Amino acid sequence: MQTERRRDKISIKERNKQLIQFVRNVPFLPPIDALKIKVDKLIPSAKVQKCETFHLFVAGKDQNGNSTEMTYTWENSDNRIKFVIVFVILMLKLTSWMQDEFVKRDINYRIIAIDQSKLHSDNYGCNATGSRAKR
Repeated sequence: MQTERRRDKISIKERNKQLIQFVRNVPFLPPIDALKIKVDKLIPSAKVQKCETFHLFVAGKDQNGNSTEMTYTWENSDNRIKFVIVFVILMLKLTSWMQDEFVKRDINYRIIAIDQSKLHSDNYGCNATGSRAKR
């Protein structure tokens, strides 16, 4: 009985040493990179770029009213922008997957794009369709 316990203790110590050695050999990935890897592997049938090759283009006006444009890439972005890139890629992949599933099941559908410039809100929180906006 005593020798069994001793063997168990030795094997537990040995397992812990092996685990520590394994963890030391595995490079640490920041959470955003781990998320990127999971999203890139998700839905391989979707013909969507990987997060690292995707470019996020933003245009608007700065605080002085001047037109400005910015292009973000994975390499030159902080975690906030990287999360947006991962989210956009995920949504594109999910949309592709849903379209494939609708086609497989003979479900007729139509994706409608809404021109945001034609939507407006009045002083009462109603949008262009007249429906009440949720607050």
